[in-house]
Amino acid sequence: MTDAATVAATADTPLPVRRLGVVLAAIAGGALLIPLNSTMLAVALPGIMAEFGVGAGAVSSLVALYLAAVALAMPISGNLGDRFGHRKIFLIGVGAFATTSLGAALAWSFPLLITARVLQAISGAAITPSASSLIRLLAPEDRRGGSFGLFDLLISTTATLGPFLGGVLVSGFGWRALFVLAVPVAIASAILVGVIVPRGESLRPHASLDLPGLVLLSAAIVTLLAGLNAVRDGGWQPWAMAAPLLFAAFATWELRASQPAIDVRLLASRSFAAALAAVFGATLILHATMVIVPILTQQSMGTSATVSGLVLLVFFVLGAVTAPFAGRLSDRIGRRAPAVAGSL
Repeated sequence: MTDAATVAATADTPLPVRRLGVVLAAIAGGALLIPLNSTMLAVALPGIMAEFGVGAGAVSSLVALYLAAVALAMPISGNLGDRFGHRKIFLIGVGAFATTSLGAALAWSFPLLITARVLQAISGAAITPSASSLIRLLAPEDRRGGSFGLFDLLISTTATLGPFLGGVLVSGFGWRALFVLAVPVAIASAILVGVIVPRGESLRPHASLDLPGLVLLSAAIVTLLAGLNAVRDGGWQPWAMAAPLLFAAFATWELRASQPAIDVRLLASRSFAAALAAVFGATLILHATMVIVPILTQQSMGTSATVSGLVLLVFFVLGAVTAPFAGRLSDRIGRRAPAVAGSL
């Protein structure tokens, strides 16, 4: 006889409601490392600049390369989850995140810190899609929307508190403490998911992956970032012109690929292209703010990392409070006016 507590024999079977909350907390414990680490790191940038003797342009690469690595590694990790199981990829990602965070905390040079940061991003990219897939598999259909809502609430709240928590840690223990903190959180999440989340799920061993497209996109992004760094340093390298050529080659390949990594045909839609441009601009402003505000407050104004965290906390909290009202407003009057007003 099977009771409600033993229904979940495999990761394809929805869990009993009473266990779902614990599982969501365990999965969120690993997934929140990615946004938390990003927002906490912002207040540590001036300290990193001072310790390694690098400028604002160089230290901003810790953010840019991290985001680029996440974007490029996420399709690959999602594919690996389909092939080998999202539970397994999640555990590998969390374990790797703990290891690379420790490596970042022990880095004795700026290039080593950047290397650890990129590896940390790749590890984080293995966590995010697997976390979403596990929730989709484990949550009962009638509670799936609520489960994702609770999961997003945990992630967004943690990311919002990140600057303040980071400021307190940096002021008290230095910037390396931010990376040290991630280690026990990642280990705890891995243990909980390993114990609570059931083994076994339907696999897709022949899941397709547009590897040539991802290689072209990676080469284009890396070349673009390297070219921008050359311009920042007051020089210009002819090889930087390869970036637009690589982007063009990527677009050409995606138009011909049967299952492209990014369907560039969607850009033919003016509404989609405009929305994409707006999201790109908002994301650019967000991450630029995360870099500029700590440097301005700590170096130009002479405040502490805690004060930087408070300034960024206000920025994130107001955004979180405004978002629900903006969503309701867009339902009433349409998306165009709120989007334009918000951009202005």
